[in-house]
Amino acid sequence: MKKFMSKEALVKRTAMSVLFLTLISTLAAQPTAIGPKGLARMTDARGDGLYNWTVGVSFSGIDHGAEHMNDWNIKTWDNSVFRLFGSWVPIEPLELSAAGGIGYSYPQQISGVEPTVGLWDLELSAKYSLPLEYWTVGALATAIAPIHSSVFGKPRFGADLILLASTNVDMADFHLNLGGRLRDSVTVMLGAGAEIHYLFLNPYVELTAEAAPGYIPLRLTPGLRIITNPGISFYYAADLGLNRYAQTIDTQDTHYVNQIYMGISYSPANRIVTNTRTAKLLIEVEDAVTGEPIAAQVTIADHFPGVFLLGQDGQRLVDVQTGRYEVTVSAPGYETQTFMAGFSPLRRNHLAVKMEPPYYARSNTLTVRVFDTYNNKPVSGGSVTIAGTTLTTDADGEVEFNLSGGKYEIETNAPGYRSKRENIDFSASEPLIVKISLTRS
Repeated sequence: MKKFMSKEALVKRTAMSVLFLTLISTLAAQPTAIGPKGLARMTDARGDGLYNWTVGVSFSGIDHGAEHMNDWNIKTWDNSVFRLFGSWVPIEPLELSAAGGIGYSYPQQISGVEPTVGLWDLELSAKYSLPLEYWTVGALATAIAPIHSSVFGKPRFGADLILLASTNVDMADFHLNLGGRLRDSVTVMLGAGAEIHYLFLNPYVELTAEAAPGYIPLRLTPGLRIITNPGISFYYAADLGLNRYAQTIDTQDTHYVNQIYMGISYSPANRIVTNTRTAKLLIEVEDAVTGEPIAAQVTIADHFPGVFLLGQDGQRLVDVQTGRYEVTVSAPGYETQTFMAGFSPLRRNHLAVKMEPPYYARSNTLTVRVFDTYNNKPVSGGSVTIAGTTLTTDADGEVEFNLSGGKYEIETNAPGYRSKRENIDFSASEPLIVKISLTRS
């Protein structure tokens, strides 16, 4: 038996629909739901060039699903796809990938339609990269095998062929993509993007345009990748449209706006890349206090070769692979320094490292100033004892010690005053002044 809405409810719903459609028409924007790689961008959770193989799981949701994705109520998600994906590097320039999963639809806006769950299409990809002097170029070919369940419509084959170009400057990677997509019709794609590397945080943004008969959709995709040392990585991204053509059709042939992507992957086998673009790097290491050069060892993680030795002149010009790496500089008698550095063929790469001796090996000036508590005048002729050494305060009530870093006790005495003891922690990284007030006896 069908249920009918009351007149008041129908009027309210109609008014809200008109208001919503008016707003959308005013903005002239219907963000897309499908990006160049289809639902659930399968490789975004990876760290390119770091691993031999990767496995993971990804998830994407379409509005209204996207706007309710964080409330964890599956009935509000409408349409979504859960996928398993994996990639493998059989030889250095070639990467093979596959992804497949389950589609889910809960079209609550259609009366009488039940939620549906079924297989989603299988996606097979191959990417070949060729490093040049300043750019890395390559191609990505993808085939989509229609194995989805009948509840999601008739089978439709698909394919992508995309030409890739990328380069890096300082902490950022930039890329250009040009290619075509074949679904029911042929579409030409052009995309440009950038990714910033800051330790394990990698925010990125991509602008994509497609050209098809009768429309040119524009999309903007901001996101964030987090890549950790144990090999676990994940990402979160949103796909937004910039014009009225940036729309798509979901599993129920209904137009939606907005889509989010998120995924997590694990890459257990570290791989050192040996054939990427190279750049010149000048390394200079010196003593932070004296400015004298230091014979040091420079270690670059996930790089080949990974260790560079510096002679007595404390400098060396070397060839390095472009990218962002963890650098460790060590030398006997100095504190080890570890930091992140990016190398690019488009600029002069220079590492100037100033080494500090460990705190216990440093020495510096410790000045003790002795004052009268009552009148705040300096106390001359008093004695100050530190580490077994006793000095007499001058007319300004001061004494100076040259000490290495460490913890010390200061004992102060003066005729007519009570003796006083104070403990300090002297790092010796810079001169230190200690003020001591004595009380008359």
